[in-house]
Amino acid sequence: MHKMHQELVSAAKDLAIEVIELDSIGAEGILLFKKDNKEVVFREGFPLNLLNTQTEFWLDNKQLTKRTFEQLGITCPKSIVIEATQNEQAIADFWVDGVVYVSKPLYGTDGDGVEMNVKTKEHLKDYLNNWKSKYKLFLLEEQVEGEDLRIHILGGKIVAACCRKPAYVVGDGEQNIEELISQRSKVIKQQNPANKLIVDQVTKDLLRIQGLLLSTIPKKGQEIKLKHVANMSQGGIAIDITEELHPKYQEWVTLLAKELNASCFALDAITKDHTVYPEDTTWALEINPRPHWLHHTFSEVKQHPMAQMILKEVFGLN
Repeated sequence: MHKMHQELVSAAKDLAIEVIELDSIGAEGILLFKKDNKEVVFREGFPLNLLNTQTEFWLDNKQLTKRTFEQLGITCPKSIVIEATQNEQAIADFWVDGVVYVSKPLYGTDGDGVEMNVKTKEHLKDYLNNWKSKYKLFLLEEQVEGEDLRIHILGGKIVAACCRKPAYVVGDGEQNIEELISQRSKVIKQQNPANKLIVDQVTKDLLRIQGLLLSTIPKKGQEIKLKHVANMSQGGIAIDITEELHPKYQEWVTLLAKELNASCFALDAITKDHTVYPEDTTWALEINPRPHWLHHTFSEVKQHPMAQMILKEVFGLN
């Protein structure tokens, strides 16, 4: 059973909510929660009664999401949609020498296919050639610098927020990097079996840039960066900042919830400082209409009882 569903089943027991597994009728990974006369179906930890089909379609397309940000006056990076081939004129019209770009699949998830620090058209061309067999459409976006910010919304209100850092390990002066990665991988698997820290080409390239090898024994306290993308599925680390978040973010969320007719979603952004007015420091990137929330249950600094909070919301419990 998915780890989020395990959390939900445990919370349901405490709230006297009946849980019915539907695997026997071919609905694998689907859970039905029932209390009094109300039934709610959950898939991958998300209550489907809160899912708006039109909104889901709109938000799955990252460029359509950007259109919503722009209409509401929410700061976001400039971007265009390109295909794997025949983009020369579109790229030439958008491209500005000296600007750093990021390219990603238009409909991608979990950080798959995200390429950062694209500085030349040749780099972009190589990237498209590498990924054209898996994806057809891509987003070419101005890369903005700052921390990866994830804000979880429930009932139209911000209930949890964290800054996510790309995977890294810290030296202890005794173990080599390969051993430190193995140790960190065990922690990640315990937190969520679906997340993995894999030593891939990105990791090897980053180690080389830092002048390190897997066999290197780093100094005590030395931080070794392992990934570019701050995605939990790739070993990212979540640090809770809910109580530090500037109140203006709730105004953004209120506008989005009304415009999208959605009460439960997650907002992803890049921020230079989440404690101050966001218009000058934060760029909204995308919205996840079916947000995973497990990382808020093991985030550093503070954790949140997300399963209980979600069940209380969908069943109207205080």
